[in-house]
Amino acid sequence: MTQESEKKWGFLSRLSDALFEEVEASPEEETATALKTATATAGAAEVAPAPVDGKLRQELQQQLAKEGPLLGQFLELAASLGELIPQESASYQAALRALEQTGGASKADILASVDNQLAALASERTIFAESVEKKLAAQQATTRKSEEIRARISELQKSIQALEQEEQQLFAKMASEEKLIRTAQMRFDSAAREVERELRSKLEKIRNYLPDSSKEK
Repeated sequence: MTQESEKKWGFLSRLSDALFEEVEASPEEETATALKTATATAGAAEVAPAPVDGKLRQELQQQLAKEGPLLGQFLELAASLGELIPQESASYQAALRALEQTGGASKADILASVDNQLAALASERTIFAESVEKKLAAQQATTRKSEEIRARISELQKSIQALEQEEQQLFAKMASEEKLIRTAQMRFDSAAREVERELRSKLEKIRNYLPDSSKEK
């Protein structure tokens, strides 16, 4: 598409950012909307069309009118004549005769004006579709990034789970070792006290049973 055609058309493309910003929602709203949409469209062959945006429709009509102004003149004249001529076909014919007499416009000229607007509309839709595709491509990149983050989170969760299990094993090992240490300490203390008691008993007996030697005197 040439720069000239981009300047001439592309009205919707220029509006695309504003359109997307108007419907932008919070992450919570987007999540809720996505869930509702997934539920509503599950198993459905087609999605119902969105309601017509009156303001956007009017802006688009005004923009397209620049590509075929004769159509607007004809319809405006037919509408004004319609107040006097109720039958639509008759008011159309009267409007055509008036245009032929005043400006030399013909039916072919009016049809060409309609064709120009249709061509402009087709171009608008193509350009806007390209803009949408770019937005969707960017969204897919964001989705892939989100999936990568989710995968990393999953890996980290597995690592955390493994570390927690290892920690629990260490706690169990520490408790078991502490029990063994405390048991060994109690056994040693018990044995040591018993040996000490026996030694003191023998010491007492030796002191009592044996007389003092001459050297000690």
